[in-house]
Amino acid sequence: MNPAHVDQRRNIRSVVYNTPSPPTRTPHCLLRSAWIQALLGGYPLMESLKDVLQKNKQFNDLIKENKMPPVKEQFFKEQTTVAPVDPVQAAINLLAANGIQVQPNGQQPEDKEYSLVEPTIQIAHEDLANGRFYHLEGDDNLDNWVPSVTTQLGVIRMATGFDVYNRNLGHTAPKNTEALGQKGHDTHYFMVPLVYGETVTLDSIRTYILGNQQQSWKWLYKTVDQYAYAIRKNLASFCQFWYEHQPTPVTVEYPILHPDLCFGGRLDLIVEMKKAKNSKKKSRVLIDLKTGNKYNAHTLQNSAYKVGWELMNPDLPIDYIAGLYVTDGYRKDPTYTLHYQNFDYQGFIYASKTWHRENSNVKGELKPSVKKAPPTKFNLYNEKETK
Repeated sequence: MNPAHVDQRRNIRSVVYNTPSPPTRTPHCLLRSAWIQALLGGYPLMESLKDVLQKNKQFNDLIKENKMPPVKEQFFKEQTTVAPVDPVQAAINLLAANGIQVQPNGQQPEDKEYSLVEPTIQIAHEDLANGRFYHLEGDDNLDNWVPSVTTQLGVIRMATGFDVYNRNLGHTAPKNTEALGQKGHDTHYFMVPLVYGETVTLDSIRTYILGNQQQSWKWLYKTVDQYAYAIRKNLASFCQFWYEHQPTPVTVEYPILHPDLCFGGRLDLIVEMKKAKNSKKKSRVLIDLKTGNKYNAHTLQNSAYKVGWELMNPDLPIDYIAGLYVTDGYRKDPTYTLHYQNFDYQGFIYASKTWHRENSNVKGELKPSVKKAPPTKFNLYNEKETK
């Protein structure tokens, strides 16, 4: 093709679209083909190149002056049968052709469609004087209430370092523990929408913090922005795990409660992923998200959740259990630790028996310590009115 004609065609296109010319390294014939295809695919600026030729006198004058062949009528008759092209997909394809891989924001790729296992029961918990107890929603029969996994594991000594740390904090240790616990809870809160494919923003984090009645975080952080920054770093750590392992979620925040179990709880996450613990096959992994240090009790916690899950979902057995330790302590790129644990349900049973023995009454019975609420109505001269 004559180089002069190439330049003239670029000038023509600039007149019509009022856009800069493409890089000279791109073959003009390919650009023109893509250009026409995009037009026929439904860009709202014009219906067809034929209409442009007829309506834009300047364009036609350039064609006549430079003796460029006009577009034939038959061309458009033939091209009207071409299926419309999605301009967004065309843009994605163009980026891919230049070595840039893109994915629609907040959406799963088409080849990774999945549906999470949703719970068939709804449970609630009560934080009582003798620990946290789980029960079915609406069930007021205390005989059906069971202590949580973490409550029963409270009889286990965490570690020497943990004891020394709390001893050094002195009387402020409980407030420090409560603040760190809230940070872990709030990180868990945002993990759920992320697993479901939603986008978590700074505004949503700040709105949640400001609207939450629990404000224990103020013991460690002076402002909302400082606390939100720590949450964001934890979430970036969690996202880094997801990017590197590309897991397929099975369920998230799944309630564990069964008549044959002496405990209740809510497991964090189950995923399917490749190369779990160097396995050659795709494995199903039960993961508990942690925002603190690693302790042996975490292994017993996941072991109990594994038994509960498999009792409630026998067709979906767990291959491995693991603790995912996210952090806000990194300086540059987000880091995390995925620690695979050795299944030890017997260890949990030992701890559970110890807890039951220490929290049972003289008759050997374990009852949730529910405090009787004070009256809401009072009358000194009519006892029946005080209730």
